[in-house]
Amino acid sequence: MTTKLMKGLNVIVILILVNVMWLIGTAVGLFIAGLTPSMVAAVKILRNPQLFADYSSYFELLKQFIREYINAFRVYNWRILIPSTIALLLYFDLLIIQGNELLRAMLQWPLLILASYLFLSFINLIMAVDISQESWIKKIKFALVAPILLPLQSICSLLMIVAFFVLVLAYNWLFFVAISVLLYTMIRLLSSGYEQKGLLVVANETFAEI
Repeated sequence: MTTKLMKGLNVIVILILVNVMWLIGTAVGLFIAGLTPSMVAAVKILRNPQLFADYSSYFELLKQFIREYINAFRVYNWRILIPSTIALLLYFDLLIIQGNELLRAMLQWPLLILASYLFLSFINLIMAVDISQESWIKKIKFALVAPILLPLQSICSLLMIVAFFVLVLAYNWLFFVAISVLLYTMIRLLSSGYEQKGLLVVANETFAEI
């Protein structure tokens, strides 16, 4: 009983720690330059299948996050600015339509669905960068097409993203743990889909066909 409790507490601490590091990393980059490296670092950590298997060194997790955060600037280069720019544009669009009841009724849900799809594609892209040496164009195409290739996993992920937005708006404190929980669940779903479709094993061949 005590062992299970300690393992449960360890899982909670790791998720909160990853979430806090994501928030700090995003803030350090003033959002525009911090969102992508923070997301890349968080995904890299949460993809580790042994993350919760043993008692992880929290200091090692911090060092890994910083290492992956810095490395993301080298790997993504100027592309690091694209996701945050799109996120800001969508955010301002949502703010604009909030002031008009007709626009809100017509556009709020389409914008939320679009934002959720782009977020899902972003996570697919981060994972694709890890499993393929193909060109950026092919990796981006894969990230955009992956939701169609993995319909069940994508629908579940989209529902979770929308639920995340709604819950965080209602309960702000969830923001300090919800990002890592959302990412971890999405990564497991997508990884399962990659394996079922053979995308994870023969990633380079799949990208070449798109």
